Amino acid sequence: MSKTVVLDAGHFGKRNQSPLVSGYYESERMWMLMRYLQTFLELKGIKVICTRAKQTDDLAVTQRGKLAKGSDLFISLHSNAADDSVTDRVVVYEKLNADTRAHSLAVSLAETVSGIINTKQAYAVKTRANSAGNEYYGVMRGAASTDCPYYYILEHSFHTNRDSALFLLEDENLLALAAAEANNISSFLESDTMTLVQRYQSAANVDGWKPELDVDGDIDEKTREAMSDAQKYNSKGERVKLLQELVGTKADGIFGNLTKSAVKTYQKKEGLKADGIAGLLTWSALLA
Repeated sequence: MSKTVVLDAGHFGKRNQSPLVSGYYESERMWMLMRYLQTFLELKGIKVICTRAKQTDDLAVTQRGKLAKGSDLFISLHSNAADDSVTDRVVVYEKLNADTRAHSLAVSLAETVSGIINTKQAYAVKTRANSAGNEYYGVMRGAASTDCPYYYILEHSFHTNRDSALFLLEDENLLALAAAEANNISSFLESDTMTLVQRYQSAANVDGWKPELDVDGDIDEKTREAMSDAQKYNSKGERVKLLQELVGTKADGIFGNLTKSAVKTYQKKEGLKADGIAGLLTWSALLA
């Protein structure tokens, strides 16, 4: 089944000029990024809906969010502003009470964009609520009122930082961001259509497991052998991310103490040896 993504370029016309780079307007550069991202997603067979037909069109933020109705994913693209010129980090706002799967895409996008822009400060994944306990940002409130399961604001660092504004002013850099973001999004949406076993097989292949597994959903001898290659403390990779998602902890791909504790809790619940190591028996229960 074809997936649908709604893209929202923050602001319209000439809005939010960088105080340090006179040619930079958030509204113009995020519109260009949205168009590049639209192209890359469509090349992957994903249907894309843009919240505005023309860059000069204005539409209330809540109404833009409501256009997420019926889609699989909504992303509002922005650069941010600060009261200083030093702040230089990527921020992703995810929905309130996001589950580990929704959080995994937020982290993936934040890591990817931070790496490409080469920001000086660590990325942040946040939520923000208003006094009523609802989404703070209008575009997020609009999306929350629909049946769209995943919605985000992606802040491409701060245009009050000279280096980031100069980076975002170059079309080739926007192309690099769009291509990478499209890869993150398509991989995330593709995994929605896979069985858990297929997702495990795919993750093992990404981790470099040999011989490579057939991503067919069958737990054959090769897959069981891979499952016997236990994930444990200090393990890293895609199988760790999947494990973290399934046991309900932060899916960052690094097996630390929180992951070990979550695995132990799961093992106790399933009547397995609670050693915090995800081997054949634990994976068999997780993927059932």
